Amino acid sequence: MLTGLAVFAASTFIDVPHAFAPLFDLGFYNVPWACAALICFLRARQTDQDRLAWLAIGAGIGLDLVANVYLGVHEVGLDAPIDESIIDMSWIGVYALYYIGAVLLVRTRMTGFQASIWLDGVVAGLGLSAITVCLLAGPSRTADAVASAPAMTYPIADELLLVVVVTAVGLLGWKITPLWGFLGAGFGVLTVTNATFLWQQASSGYTPGGLLDIGWPASVALIAAAALVSDQARTHHVSNRPMLVAVPAVFALISIALLAYDGQGRPLATAGVYAALGCCLTALVRLGLTFREVQTLADTRRLARTDDLTGLPNRRDFYERLNERLHNRSPGDELAVVILDLDRFKEINDSLGHAAGDALLVAVGPRVADVLRPGDLLARLGGDEFALFLEGASRDEAHMISSRMVREIAAPFVVGDMALHVEASAGIAVWPTDGADVDELVARADVAMFVAKSMRTAVELYEPERDRAYLDRFGVIEALRGAIGSDQLVLHYQPKLHLGSGRVRGVEALVRWEDPARGLVPPDQFIPLAEQSGLMGALTAWVLRQALLQAVTWKNQGYPLGIAVNVSASSLRESGFPDLVADLLRETGVPPHMLTLEITEDTVMSDRERCLDVLHRLRSFGIRVSVDDYGTGHSSLAYLRELPVDELKLDRSFVSTMNDDQRLGAIVESTIGLAHSLGLPIVAEGVETVDVKDRLTAAGCDLIQGYLLTRPLPGPALSTWLAELSVPRPSNVRTSSAAG
Repeated sequence: MLTGLAVFAASTFIDVPHAFAPLFDLGFYNVPWACAALICFLRARQTDQDRLAWLAIGAGIGLDLVANVYLGVHEVGLDAPIDESIIDMSWIGVYALYYIGAVLLVRTRMTGFQASIWLDGVVAGLGLSAITVCLLAGPSRTADAVASAPAMTYPIADELLLVVVVTAVGLLGWKITPLWGFLGAGFGVLTVTNATFLWQQASSGYTPGGLLDIGWPASVALIAAAALVSDQARTHHVSNRPMLVAVPAVFALISIALLAYDGQGRPLATAGVYAALGCCLTALVRLGLTFREVQTLADTRRLARTDDLTGLPNRRDFYERLNERLHNRSPGDELAVVILDLDRFKEINDSLGHAAGDALLVAVGPRVADVLRPGDLLARLGGDEFALFLEGASRDEAHMISSRMVREIAAPFVVGDMALHVEASAGIAVWPTDGADVDELVARADVAMFVAKSMRTAVELYEPERDRAYLDRFGVIEALRGAIGSDQLVLHYQPKLHLGSGRVRGVEALVRWEDPARGLVPPDQFIPLAEQSGLMGALTAWVLRQALLQAVTWKNQGYPLGIAVNVSASSLRESGFPDLVADLLRETGVPPHMLTLEITEDTVMSDRERCLDVLHRLRSFGIRVSVDDYGTGHSSLAYLRELPVDELKLDRSFVSTMNDDQRLGAIVESTIGLAHSLGLPIVAEGVETVDVKDRLTAAGCDLIQGYLLTRPLPGPALSTWLAELSVPRPSNVRTSSAAG
């Protein structure tokens, strides 16, 4: 390609004999086009993203080659006169293919194109065309013959190609890569060559075979070089850079000036006037699109700062507006941040479905908004957590407003045909006392909210000394996460004595945690945290496996004791829980009837339908179910008839002092009678004296457990206790309290 270009260039400096003119004009002159087209086609074979782009540019160069050969044959006198319209149409097709290829190169490297960006290119192209026509055609309409000739199309088309290149470079941050450098140089040389040709032709100064003719093959050589250095199509996101907007704006102003000049009686070329008019009209369209994009941007910004479900401000908007308020406040001003969280919202979501939960969240906003004052802001941070800032509110005022909000939320919500009752907990932090910035205020209000939730006080103000307790909570959770499955967790067992036979029929497994740093952590401290942090499933699985393995050990020692394990509400709501229990029974070889799962009344009532389904599946495996702490939860007498349970456990609060309170004694005796009338054995917890044991025996109680027998003991210690008890070892016990 370069050799053909060099030979043809040399021919412009020497007088080539007429006999050799076809060799140079048809041969060496067209070599760059043939080679350039081949290079573009080869590049298309080597790339996927840019294949169509280089095919289009290669096809444009090939079409240009065909037109050159057709024209060259006529010029050397080897053929009859040609139809110039065919040549013009061919060259217009060349520009169309170049333009398609250049645009495709832009599109494969950038995303986020908008109509306004393309219109910017059109405005710049038309403005540049108007300037070019007016300069080349001169200030007189007598030159319209030249201005309207097809030749005028070429420099205008060249400028449009340059606009594409300049736009691409601008979108890339004005970084000129080799691809766009060579492509821009090729289109630039083509533009200058065509403009000079048009100028010389208009002034009758063009001479074929001169230096100007080198420009056309040089331009395709530069385009071919762009194909040789074509970079990988790395994607950049398009943004409306100020310089890109400024360029079409300048051309629009120049076009207005040209129209004004033409209107002052100094006529310009008609084509230039039309181009200037088109530039101005396109600029108006672009202006309209700008207004629409600004509106779209405003809507997008609003949506980005709005919670989709409730329509309230979201976390981002809350943080930004709170930060703005804090920066504009004066010393002595006060502002309170409140974190509001719904209690037991997950139970509503799980039992009634997400649609009911969403409807409840939507209803919270208007309910709380009725309490707020002008200037206050309510936002939803996510889930069932809301945040507020209260303008100019002191600690006392913030507590009063928060208490009113909690009371408003406590009123029933009507969702569909149901009246839902939900409570809320609120934590308050006040600027500047409790925090200097947004993050501190929100974090400390969250601490106060957790305190209110754990202490069931509904509303709490932040107190610095509670920070450590809050951090300790997370420390306990992380330590518990590591303790599950390690030697830190152990099981203690409390035996259950069958009053009729005097034999120990079963034990209740009770988990204990010996933390190296904290010592013995009471279950009432870490069990709720396991429930809240999602660790209860892993903890329950560990307890079940260890308890069943201990049951196997006792059976091998001659003590076939039933094992009882407490089950939380979260475990009972898991549809896969029955399969987990069945797998553990198969793994350990413990018969299903030797395992009893203890549930509370509140557990069943929290999600009755789902719990009933899980309980029926457990019962179908042969596993026993016991209602623990009977009488302390929601009244469930109406449900005892349909609950799939095998046993009732009477809470220690009724049993331990039943001989000291006549009414408690009557409740215990009537409950025993109720259980027997339903065909259920009953276990009395908290038996600590012989007198209580004797009265329970007289009342017909089936089993007892409590300190009267022994405190909960580890497995090996309980084996020793059983041996010392000298109780005859049952040979084949199908215990009525299999887990007791």
